[in-house]
Amino acid sequence: MKQPQTRYSRILVALVCIAIVSTVLQMKIAGTSRPTRAATIQRLSSLESRYAGVDRKPIRLRRNSRNQITELRFYLEGSDLVIDNDFLRSLSLLPALKKLIVFHSDIDDDGLRTIREFPQLTHLTINHCSITDDGLQHLRGLTSLRHIQFFGTSVSREESQRLHATIPQCRILDCWCCGCMSIEPVNDHKGR
Repeated sequence: MKQPQTRYSRILVALVCIAIVSTVLQMKIAGTSRPTRAATIQRLSSLESRYAGVDRKPIRLRRNSRNQITELRFYLEGSDLVIDNDFLRSLSLLPALKKLIVFHSDIDDDGLRTIREFPQLTHLTINHCSITDDGLQHLRGLTSLRHIQFFGTSVSREESQRLHATIPQCRILDCWCCGCMSIEPVNDHKGR
């Protein structure tokens, strides 16, 4: 006749099972091309904590009153943090994100395709990366955008003007010289 398990041994077995299931789930999440919203928020919070004591933080987050991330700023020059197209895709899981600012990233034209998945995005700055005129096609007609900047990229003024024709309410900051040629938003004359 077997001796009944003690309460502690049952708890230990339960904890081991939970740890195994957790590890398997983490491995599955890591193996997918599209992480969950919770995993994305966890990763951003972890990065923010990692750089909390650093004077020049490569990541800054702002949250609204419901603790949703509304603004992300990545200043990556001299940082070990890498922001690429896959990372950008994971950010599309943040429904309240309105402002995205990225300096010195590995984002390219294909990464701009993801911007269509940011329904609330009003401000986009992606500077010093491999974006060209071809990437701007993904931003055409995005009526939520009010401010775009692509400094230090291969985006031309001519293509920016074509983009502006599809989103006239958007200000496209000078990406070509000193700020004197920015494309200003067209007034909609609705008395805002």
